[in-house]
Amino acid sequence: MIHLILTYLKERFSFLFFLLISIGIVLSSSILLQKYPPALMVLLVIALMLFFFELRLMDEAKDRAKDQIAYPERPLSRGEFTIYDLERVIGIFEVLLIAFAALFWLISGSLAGFIFLLMAVYSWHHYKNFYLGPLENWPYFNAITTQLVYLLPPFFVIAVLNKGEIFFPEAFQFALLIFASFAASDVCRKLNPKAHPVLLTFIHYVGFRKSFIYTAFFLVIASLAALNLKVGFILWPIQIAVLLSLIAVFLDSTRYMLAEKAGVILLLASAYALPFKKLYEFLF
Repeated sequence: MIHLILTYLKERFSFLFFLLISIGIVLSSSILLQKYPPALMVLLVIALMLFFFELRLMDEAKDRAKDQIAYPERPLSRGEFTIYDLERVIGIFEVLLIAFAALFWLISGSLAGFIFLLMAVYSWHHYKNFYLGPLENWPYFNAITTQLVYLLPPFFVIAVLNKGEIFFPEAFQFALLIFASFAASDVCRKLNPKAHPVLLTFIHYVGFRKSFIYTAFFLVIASLAALNLKVGFILWPIQIAVLLSLIAVFLDSTRYMLAEKAGVILLLASAYALPFKKLYEFLF
């Protein structure tokens, strides 16, 4: 089990990226609340990292059939582990997440524990396609339900830091910002024209025009959230750059990395917009 976890951490998990995202969500939530308990903030980062790693393992298991054809070099495809090994580790991590939910229930109350439990249970049901069978034939449902879970981490962190008090406008705006940025970024990272034909993604099912409208819709949500959080001056140029990068890919598909990088920058900037705003106010 340890070998499998270390292999996936090394080869299939963007550790630094998700560490930065986790720290950003925790730090931004702390700034919203003006509360900075160091030990609790570290524990929250660890919990989010476990959650993001569990999502990565679930994606690996769901995509195993496609990966065997398109990516024979990946751990599961090359036979280093069996699907049984991977599913066993996924189950162990699910139990670990539930244990963390119980811990946060004790630390910060029932709502904090319930939200983290909901994150674990929802991700498990999505991993199982909500027991509906393959979701590829319902591309919009599949895309939105995949991203919907990213609404919950900001609420979870705020609930832990604020003893269950999450019902205030800034909490909803920050959750919308993170969710919408994840949704837009997800389209941006799957535009490689040279990808194996078996790797059918959202854009293959609905076409570029509808993918662009879908991404623009979530960028509008993110831009409105940025406006309400008073971080528009930081995020609006990046959000516009994401749209322009998609247009660039439409004109020349070999520029797909431009959109992918723009999506990554959008996510990081969204997670850290509030700390950047606080730094700007301190300096100027």
